[in-house]
Amino acid sequence: MISTQAFSELLATLYAAPLDEPQWQIFLTQLCDITGSRIGFFLRNDSSLGNRTLASGGAPVPPQVEQTFKAARSYSDPFRQALLRNPRIGVVEGEDMVPHAEFVNTDLYRDLAVPGGMEYTTCLVLSISARTLEIISLWRGPGRALLEEEHRELLTLLLPHLKNCLRIRHALGLAENRARHAEPMLNASATASVLLDADSRIVHMNEAAQQIAIANDGFGVRVDRIVPTDPVRRAEFTALVQ
Repeated sequence: MISTQAFSELLATLYAAPLDEPQWQIFLTQLCDITGSRIGFFLRNDSSLGNRTLASGGAPVPPQVEQTFKAARSYSDPFRQALLRNPRIGVVEGEDMVPHAEFVNTDLYRDLAVPGGMEYTTCLVLSISARTLEIISLWRGPGRALLEEEHRELLTLLLPHLKNCLRIRHALGLAENRARHAEPMLNASATASVLLDADSRIVHMNEAAQQIAIANDGFGVRVDRIVPTDPVRRAEFTALVQ
């Protein structure tokens, strides 16, 4: 059974991952070590974009396998098709989705599994819809068709934490997209606009605001801060900004 210390370390790495993407690889490697898995993948399968490997951990993935996997949008993923036919969230054995006798006859097995030493998989399905599938798959070599019960229990315990981390990751992604588009939107506006940080320093001024500052027409810029040209108004302006 996994120790409390090992589980705590696993959670610490997991919750660092949404803020630091390389931590996903460390998390997957830790998970592989604990469960005796050869390779772990954090995957997002999109109906239009194909397979995306968000992270991998455990044994090094041969470059040709990784390249083939990233180009796998041309492949028909039998596991995804099986989950769409019978949607399930949680721990799902590969054998329960696609019988191994069928899996060995697929392109996925021939081109991806065999070169990577991957024979059997256990999947932790995080989210599923008609368009997307987010999943962590743990792959083992021959001789371990099913994951041991104690390791299945660990994956079940991790599921709510992984869902939380995905929500955090999604929220951060939305925030980054908003920030990325904020400056072009401000520059397209004829209204003078200025973004300030928590210390009232200028982060961005759109072109309309820059023209006003250059002309000292109501305000100027002093040491990365907006300063009213009328000294009488400076205290009032500072209070307003704060």
